[in-house]
Amino acid sequence: MKKYLTLLFFLSLLVFVPLSAAAAENQVVFTIGNSFYDLNEQTQAMDAAPFVKSGRTYVPLRYLALSLGVPGERIKWNPADQIVTLEKDGVTITLAVGSKVIYVNFQPQNMDVAPVIKSGRTYLPARYVAEALGYKVGWDANTQTVLIGPPGKLPTGGEHWLFSQRLGTETFVCSLAYLGSNICLAGTFGKYNPPTGKIWRSTDGGQTWNLAQQLEGRDSVLCFLYLDSGICLAGAGGGRRGEIYRSTDRGQTWSLVQRLGKTVDVWDLVYLGSNICLAATAAEGQIWRSTDGGQTWNLAQQLSTEPSANVYSLAYLGSNICLAGMKHGGEIYRSTDGGQTWNLAQQLDISKEGAKNDMEVRKFAYLGSNVCLATTSGGQIWRSTDGGQTWNLAQQLEKVGVWGLVYLGSNVCLAGATGGQIWRSTDGGQTWNLAQQLEKKGGCVTSFIQLDSGICLAGTGFGSEAQIWRSTSMGIKNSKERK
Repeated sequence: MKKYLTLLFFLSLLVFVPLSAAAAENQVVFTIGNSFYDLNEQTQAMDAAPFVKSGRTYVPLRYLALSLGVPGERIKWNPADQIVTLEKDGVTITLAVGSKVIYVNFQPQNMDVAPVIKSGRTYLPARYVAEALGYKVGWDANTQTVLIGPPGKLPTGGEHWLFSQRLGTETFVCSLAYLGSNICLAGTFGKYNPPTGKIWRSTDGGQTWNLAQQLEGRDSVLCFLYLDSGICLAGAGGGRRGEIYRSTDRGQTWSLVQRLGKTVDVWDLVYLGSNICLAATAAEGQIWRSTDGGQTWNLAQQLSTEPSANVYSLAYLGSNICLAGMKHGGEIYRSTDGGQTWNLAQQLDISKEGAKNDMEVRKFAYLGSNVCLATTSGGQIWRSTDGGQTWNLAQQLEKVGVWGLVYLGSNVCLAGATGGQIWRSTDGGQTWNLAQQLEKKGGCVTSFIQLDSGICLAGTGFGSEAQIWRSTSMGIKNSKERK
């Protein structure tokens, strides 16, 4: 009662302003439990995370107000009486901690929940505050996201990626892997002198990361392969020695298994089942093969004698059919005997005037039913419908190189590009549209993995920062108005 009387007295001291509507101009996405939010497709950091209580979403006071366009100097907090006042475009909103009444231009309106204080932070019920400022509010139960926008212009929760964590002082994320049960791995590229290739590990679906191990003398961890029963492989590069590392405890500790000849880097790994693994290496286009789960390796075939003929990518299509993508001239090789012998399937016409590195076939993705995709550093996405025997150009992405590629199911694919771009296809890779640009300048989206329940992770390198980004719905629109 004392706080209620204090609130009425406080309101009586304010000058009355006729009821008007604030201008709702921003699109905002808050994710439950995540201390980053999306404001007009730009990721912003908070020092606290939204949560759900009594069926309503609570958002930290200051970040909710700022995201809705309330100027910082118009966010007022009376700590003695625990009263919040927000002012924007002629609208004044007043709430008190513990009170289920919100005053909009001094007119009381009932709420079914009240503002709260948690861990020293004040949280407001998002819907009531946003609607008082002219916004509409949506809720995506699958992704646990609050969607706020002008009437008729709610943001889509699934197509937005939120920044998760920067991995130390590393330069960029080379590789990602998912081991099940929310366990993820990330391999990073560090500095040349001294080399600092590191393996990072997350046990909460990519939200937080800790250093698992630094590989001595290696500057990069370029690829991972998860077999089963907790066994993982990692391909490393640097120091002019391509090495295979092996873990038997789901990526917590790693031991050197073998150095693959005189190769420089191990660029990709793929598992064919029955303990058969393949490794793609730099230098003279070598493909190595293991039949004991990655413990020992033998050279299967050397695809070229050119020193710069790197094998960048591998794919397994089933029925002993494998693909290998080259750097030297955009060649795609094909094996029908589980990687023991290889033949040239097609040399992609990926020349582009003025480009220097357009000959690289960077990534493969297999969609099933003999449909395959291949990306190049020249910004091209190629498509095959006969199991990789012949290839046609699906789309040329302008002014970018394409590094990352993943198939999410239901004909949905993602491609990561330079400029921090994530492209999306919903027709099995035939056509592509820009889904989101994570950063305005520089950087590259190098890798993707798909977890359970539609969660995806993206690894990037922006300037000198290795970053992990997270999406919670595979880029599928699934928002609805919250009642």
